[in-house]
Amino acid sequence: MPQRKSSPEPEVMTRPKSMPIIVVAGLFDAIRLFFEAFWFWGPALAGLYCTVKGSALVSSWTLGIAGVKTTAALCSAAAIAGGTAVSEITTPLGVVMADAMALIGFLVLGLWILLGNARLLKAVTEAPLWFSGAFALSGLPLIGSFPFFSVVLWKLYGAQIEAESAAHAKWKRENADALRQEQQQRVAQVMQLQQLQAAQVAAAEQVAANDAEAEQAQEEEDASQERLVVDRVPEAAAAAGNDEIPQTFKKAA
Repeated sequence: MPQRKSSPEPEVMTRPKSMPIIVVAGLFDAIRLFFEAFWFWGPALAGLYCTVKGSALVSSWTLGIAGVKTTAALCSAAAIAGGTAVSEITTPLGVVMADAMALIGFLVLGLWILLGNARLLKAVTEAPLWFSGAFALSGLPLIGSFPFFSVVLWKLYGAQIEAESAAHAKWKRENADALRQEQQQRVAQVMQLQQLQAAQVAAAEQVAANDAEAEQAQEEEDASQERLVVDRVPEAAAAAGNDEIPQTFKKAA
């Protein structure tokens, strides 16, 4: 019986499998958001650092009169004034860093897809266009604050899961049909083999019965001939005038 040629079971992407790259994409989006708003986060972090480090020092200088609240107010005022003064530096720096993170994220995530999940490009033919579009939009000012990488990858992996799940269901149906046909062929062959074996056994039994009948018939014929010889010996001896029957024939009789 020829072996059934079935295609290998297709792989199926799942949400748990897709989460690592989506989480990393979310980290890149968060870092880009931070640098997009660096004009705000820079002075704010400077004020926070000033408050944490300067509160103890100011309190010791003022003998506890000026505490954390006073220090925080002073640091916030200084941060606002300083942020306004250096905004011409922090804003371009944030844009440059945001664009750099967008490029790094695009390269890292793209390489991750190519090495670990190249099936995405087959399942979703528009994936390169969508991913390139996410990179282009992430480099725009203000608009780039939107988490394009994580959102686009979430949708692309969702489309891949749907497509591969449908392909796997189709494979299961086709494989089940092929397996059922193979089982039917095997059952038919087993029945034919059993019928052939039964015919061979019947033929062998018939041959054995014929041989037994032939052997029994031969034995009966031999016994009949012996009895005929024994019956004819006395008659032959009487006809010859010899009443003595040879001992051999007596024993035989």
